[in-house]
This record gives sequence, structure tokens and C-alpha cells, in this order.
Amino acid sequence: MIAALLISCMAMLPTQYPTRLHYAVHQVETSGEVTPPQIGAAGERGPLQITRAAWLDTRRDGERFEDVDTLEYSIVIFDRYMARYATERRLGRKPTDKDKCDIWNGGPRGPWATGRKRERLDAYWAKIKKHIAPREVVSEGDGIHQPQVKMPTAYHGGEQ
Repeated sequence: MIAALLISCMAMLPTQYPTRLHYAVHQVETSGEVTPPQIGAAGERGPLQITRAAWLDTRRDGERFEDVDTLEYSIVIFDRYMARYATERRLGRKPTDKDKCDIWNGGPRGPWATGRKRERLDAYWAKIKKHIAPREVVSEGDGIHQPQVKMPTAYHGGEQ
């Protein structure tokens, strides 16, 4: 019965999450919780625990920080943050999901972190990997690449 439930949940993921990475970040940040408010110790908000700084880097006119309390808008902010900081030009190579996690959890300079910060980011990545289904993983170095699935939303404004 548990296996059947897991299979049915896995089948639902692409309609709710654009990628397995989005799903994994949601699981690690708030255990998949979607009922607001999820407010972290440092004031992070929403299902993906978005900081005000990350939101300020990516917001558009008319959007409010409190909007990150929804999963849909949290994913939009995550995607915009990645579009800004997890780029081939900035990293000097194609960004991996590990790079994206380093940026999400460690800020724009996360991929270059050393010392304790690197240890913390590696521990975060280990948690993320546990939530990415192994049968869909395609490894490239330490990162994992998943096929992108577009998620229609008013927040994207036709952009992806």
C-alpha cells in the first residue's frame, strides 16, 4: 500500500513542480508544507523559505514579499533567482543542480564557498539529493540535471 501511495505521489510531481529540484528544495526547506505561514528563524518565508534579500533581487512591480507564502510564487522567485545567479556565464560552465542549491542556500557566491560554509552547503546538498528520485537522475559531476517542465502561472508573465 505504501509503495502504491509513493508511486501515485511521484506521478503527480510534474504537474505541481516544474522539476525534481523544485520538489526537493520544498521538501528540505519546509517538509513539503504549503499552509502559510512558514516563517524561518531569520525571517525566511513560504514553502521554499525565501529571504527578503532573494525576493528583493527578483521582485517585479506590484509583487509583495508576503506573496512568497504560496508555493507557486515561491517557485517563480526560485526560478528568477536561478536565472540571475546560476548562469553559465557567471559560473564559467553549465550550472548543475548542486550549483543551484549552493546559490539557494548560500547566496550568489555559494558555489565558491569554503570552510564551514562549504560544509554546510554540502550537507544541504546531501539532503536535497535524498529527495530526487534516483531513477530520474542523470549525473554530471556533483550536480544533477532534470528535464525542465514549464509551469503555467500568472507570475511568469509568459516568461520561462
